[in-house]
Parts: sequence; structure tokens; C-alpha cells
Amino acid sequence: MDGGGSDFEIRGGVGPISDTATVSNPGAAHAWRSRVTSWLPRGLSLPEQVWASRHRCVVALLVVQTVGLPLFALLRGFPLAHGLEETLLPATMATFACGSRAGRPTRSCSAGTGLMVVSGVVVHLSGGAIEAHFLFFVMVPIVALYENWLPFGLAIGFVLFQHGIVGTLDPSSVYNHHAAREHPWTWAGIHAVLFAAACIGAIVNWKLHERARAVATDLSHQVHHDALTGLPNRTLFQHRSEQALHAAPATGEQPTVLLLDLDGFKDVNDTLGHHHGDLLLMEVASTATGEHAGR
Repeated sequence: MDGGGSDFEIRGGVGPISDTATVSNPGAAHAWRSRVTSWLPRGLSLPEQVWASRHRCVVALLVVQTVGLPLFALLRGFPLAHGLEETLLPATMATFACGSRAGRPTRSCSAGTGLMVVSGVVVHLSGGAIEAHFLFFVMVPIVALYENWLPFGLAIGFVLFQHGIVGTLDPSSVYNHHAAREHPWTWAGIHAVLFAAACIGAIVNWKLHERARAVATDLSHQVHHDALTGLPNRTLFQHRSEQALHAAPATGEQPTVLLLDLDGFKDVNDTLGHHHGDLLLMEVASTATGEHAGR
């Protein structure tokens, strides 16, 4: 305490006292976000050939379901014109999904959302029967085959829209029992929780597939590249040479091999040691692959 005035300071283990206290730990928050992000799949890692194969299957399923909607409408007692009208939107989305000019995101979103639209139409034609809602849960892992957050998110958004907005405007087309028709948003929340559980299973499977591809890619790189320099090894050289020789008659191109030799490399190993020899090989590999460009 300072006797010259009324100001005083207390020193001790508890530190200074203030009217407002702010406790923050940005490091812990960042670590928590990083941990959650590491649990989720990244998306956009599906190889082109794999995506094309899966997309054909998804589009085929969408087309079959769309074609079957008028028949289902007739079985439910609706006129044929109504059944054909209900096929317009999913048929349009199937057309976009089949288009070759659109990119992967557009075609994936069209096909994935189209499956959800068909599910919504089936629920409507069935009068909101609970059993018809199961089709949404069946389509979740189908849309997840794209391993892309955009079509997956659109599919989830459509389900919430269909159960919440449409369930409020026309409850009888979404629900077939009194409690849900009186409180559509409450039951939309119940369906959302169950739907989220189905999504978790699809996301876990998606994440496992990404990890498996990453491991396979890493193993393939180790098998076909030198561990020290990262350059293609003899196995990959032989494989690509055979491919080039096999394709030469059709392309009319003559394969060429360029040989590089390091003069005095043995002297470097003998005088400076193998460690410096390895450093020299790594430097030569960096130069050969163009990693020094722009330095």
C-alpha cells in the first residue's frame, strides 16, 4: 500500500481484480476445430473414372424412379395427367445430370437432388405414409457416393424444406397422422434427427473410403518411386517403357530414353561420406524435376 494516496495494489497469488473478466483460449478452440475437421471427409477426392461409374449408376436409378412415378400415381388413384406432372421436375434434373457440357458439381447436384425430389413425390402420392419416408433414408447413402459436400448438402436441405415448409403449407401431402399435421415443424425436427443419424453413417463410410484411397495412393508412390529422391524407380520406368513401346505402332511416335550420368559421384561418397552423396542426389533430383525453377 502506498501511504501517499488512496490508490493501493494487492500482490498475491490471485493477481489483480477487475470488474470484468474475460477468459479465452484461442489455442484450445483452434485445436478443437482442427480435430472436428479431421473427423470429416474433405470431399472432391473421387477419381474421374470412379466418379463417372458411380454417376452412371445414380442417373440410371433416377431415370428408373422417374419413369415409375406415373405408374405409382395410377396405383394410388391419381389421374395419369397428375402422375406425368409430378415427373417434370425429376425428369428435368435427370436431363441436366446426363448433360456432358456441365461439370461434375452440376451433374452430381442434379442427380442427387433429383433422387430426393422423387422421394418427396412418392411421399406426396402415398398421402404422407410413414413407410414412404423410408425412401429418403435409402437415398442418403446413394447421394453420398459422390463424396462431395455440395450434392450431399443440397439433399439434406431439400429434406428439411420438404418436411418443414411443405409440411406447413400442405400437411396432408407429407404426414398421414393428426399429430404431425397439427405440429409439422415438431415432426420435421423429429425426422431431421433421424435423418441426421442416417447421414452420420453415410459420412463415416465416406471418410473410410477417402482414407483407403489415401493409403493406396501412398503405397503406390512408395512402390514406384525412389525413397530418397522421389524420382520414378526402375519398376515404374519399365512399366512406362512397355506402355510407350506398345502404343508406338498406333501413334507413330518413337520412344526415346535420355540417360544422365554423374561424373565423380564415387569420389563424393568416398571423400565426403554417403550423407553428402545423398544430398547431392537430392539436389540433382530437384533440378531434374524443375523444383528449382523460379529460385
